[in-house]
Amino acid sequence: ISTVNNEIKFRINKDLKVKDILLSGLYGRFCKIINPKKEELIQVEELIEKMFLNNIKDKKFGHLSDGEKQISIIARAIINNPKVLILDEPSVNIDLRSKIFLIEKIKNLSQLGINILCITHDISIITKDYNRIIFLKDGKIIRDGKPNELMKSENINQLFDIKIKLIENKNSWDIYRI
Repeated sequence: ISTVNNEIKFRINKDLKVKDILLSGLYGRFCKIINPKKEELIQVEELIEKMFLNNIKDKKFGHLSDGEKQISIIARAIINNPKVLILDEPSVNIDLRSKIFLIEKIKNLSQLGINILCITHDISIITKDYNRIIFLKDGKIIRDGKPNELMKSENINQLFDIKIKLIENKNSWDIYRI
């Protein structure tokens, strides 16, 4: 099981390069690994390719956007091929471009056989690719089911105490204020 939350960003040395952060995941530490094994470097390069991180692999963590940081941390979390990946509010503080990329990466990771538990208030990242959604309110489960069953205006209105209209599109839902 691997986890990703927003607190992790504050534990990473801002001068570490993305490729070093990924490599450190093999050791369970956030530090530069001296004298890594050749097979570990190959594993990191394969992950960089799989997560499309070539353009930032040599950037220092402190110079990344919040979206790039988030994707880098998620990549680090999967370097040991976990069976379960827990994402706690993965779309917090990321721009629209990064959010769209994140949604695609979550889909890709689930297709690789990684079970993903995504905890979020941001319903815009929920797609029809999710197997199950659980709505929690005041510490209690108020709905539990498949996206097509739960992603309805009345359910979202009850969950958030708001008045919106949810419109279904190809793979997700759009929100309209009433």
